[in-house]
Amino acid sequence: MNRWVFRNRTFFLVSVAIFFSSYALIRAERFGGFSSLIGFGCLQDSVCFARLNSHVIPEHAAVFPTGGYDGQFYYYVAAGLYGNQDILDLSSALKDSPGSGRIFVDSLGFRIPRIGFPLLSGWLFLFGASALSFGMPVLLLLSHLLSCWFLFRMRPSAAWLYGFNPVSLLSFGLNLAEPLAMSLAIFASIAMIRPGGMTGSAGNAFRWWSALLALFLALISKETMFVPGVALGWLFLLSAWNRSAAMGTGIKQLMSPPGPVDPAGVGRQKDRSGAVAGLYAIASYWSLPFWIFLAGLAALIWYYIAGFFSGESAAGKLQIPFLGLMDFLRSGQGLSG
Repeated sequence: MNRWVFRNRTFFLVSVAIFFSSYALIRAERFGGFSSLIGFGCLQDSVCFARLNSHVIPEHAAVFPTGGYDGQFYYYVAAGLYGNQDILDLSSALKDSPGSGRIFVDSLGFRIPRIGFPLLSGWLFLFGASALSFGMPVLLLLSHLLSCWFLFRMRPSAAWLYGFNPVSLLSFGLNLAEPLAMSLAIFASIAMIRPGGMTGSAGNAFRWWSALLALFLALISKETMFVPGVALGWLFLLSAWNRSAAMGTGIKQLMSPPGPVDPAGVGRQKDRSGAVAGLYAIASYWSLPFWIFLAGLAALIWYYIAGFFSGESAAGKLQIPFLGLMDFLRSGQGLSG
């Protein structure tokens, strides 16, 4: 095959779409329909989330007898946000009867902080449970394809490696937030790194604010996105430091004792104007690192408010998924499915 094919954006995007769609079709055929991509679960004679939350899942949805997968909790949180439902942890099921108005998850401190994916997809629940169960995987696929498109424009070889990465593929099949979070992080990175005008200028304002919003949504979608967030912050912090040092040298030269000037002092006035412009330039260099820091701080505040660092449930116990479920089972008061 000629190499030009691998440099063709349309061929690349179609290949990724076919690859991911084929994986989804195989899972749907094997496990009982497209709702199997959500991973609804029910442990018979124990904890049955599908039964507890039956009022918000599609009729005849595929339910795994193994307890399901983490993707179901993104679905439950999304349905709770847009369906006027109270989201409760599993221990609340002992005193609050299941039914309309209540949604149960295994651990609030582990599920609520990762609100980005439910926040962006939950509006589909307004059109029904089937729309949400179908639309969440579609959103993951579309976000992955969009990030592939952006990455291909910058570096095709990197796009080919990223487009078929197993993390995004497996997460797509389990309705996890990783594809969306990584896509948002890629968009934010490319938008910030791509050459443009001066930071904060009117022509680039939309791009900067969109990038910061994407970064914030990536951070509250998956906590691992703090890794690229910190990397971006350091990159622009070092860049601001180096550029400020270079500009500071120029300002010192402008402000150094001048040579002979005309009686009107025109030369001195030009030097002073140049120094002021240099100070404004230095301020602009530090604006992006500052806003990246604020985006990260806002995400950390959200994680704190949502109970991620509370020392309770899964978040306070080494981030073990389903720890709330295991504690509930050990209590000997499991609910029958």
